[in-house]
Amino acid sequence: MWLDESAVDRCFLDSEISDYPLCLLCVIGEKRGGKSSLLNYILRALHRLEKGQPVSLGEDDEALKGFHWRSGTNSVTKGIWIWSRPFILERNREKMAVFVLDTEGSLDIESDRETCIKLSALSMLLSSYLIFNVSGSLKTTELDYLEMYLHVSELTGESFSLQYLQNLNILVRDWQLDDNCGREAAKSYIEHETEKLCKSAKNHRVLETLRSPSVSGFLLPHPGKSFLRSSQGRLSDMDDDFRNHLTTYVSDLVEGVWLHHKTNVHGERITCGHLGQTLKEFVRTLQREHFSFASPVEVIV
Repeated sequence: MWLDESAVDRCFLDSEISDYPLCLLCVIGEKRGGKSSLLNYILRALHRLEKGQPVSLGEDDEALKGFHWRSGTNSVTKGIWIWSRPFILERNREKMAVFVLDTEGSLDIESDRETCIKLSALSMLLSSYLIFNVSGSLKTTELDYLEMYLHVSELTGESFSLQYLQNLNILVRDWQLDDNCGREAAKSYIEHETEKLCKSAKNHRVLETLRSPSVSGFLLPHPGKSFLRSSQGRLSDMDDDFRNHLTTYVSDLVEGVWLHHKTNVHGERITCGHLGQTLKEFVRTLQREHFSFASPVEVIV
């Protein structure tokens, strides 16, 4: 596991922003699950908010740019990538830096499991708002991986006095079980999944997490065949239902970033400089540690 410390210095430790409080948005999930394209719509919305413009996902025929993405089955993102600069927002004379992180497929069973665990633990520790991106439904494999990530994040987060999971949003893509989508539909779905986990003998940390008030969800419908065939990410290629729900999801998230300051275990806001130094120390810790679970059953409760 390797860290580009010059990027950390540039993003977090620059003298102009090192004393700013921050919000860090991150997404984890399966490879080729639309994580990078989702973050690019979030980048668009943040860019407009930073300029004092109404939040939107852009023009109808505007090609999607930002984090590298493409249609197909092969993953593009390797490791964890941070957007080249933070978005500096100001409200009531207070400034905040908003960072956006993209990750490789953290649920890719073909990849090295220990690498997946470390990357996801790092994502959990860094983020103040973590999106768990899944396709279709919450499957057993995803719950198993999440159990391992929570375990490692809890162990390592305690060493750095950081809340290891402040806000978790479960975003279910390509929802097709019924016609109900959105936030309230996701709330009912998560409650249903929680009831199922209560009857299971494993995934205790996931169950505890899903019961937490810091967990939310959103169900997104399928974007439509025209969007999947296109490699441009244009809004005009989306089915109307998907576009409307995506707009609601991104707008609510971006307009609510002030609610998601990064804090320590005492609930106190931390600064960009503090998180930058912690990031360096955390990666050094991960480089020394060895985490390998054949399955969540090996995770000590």
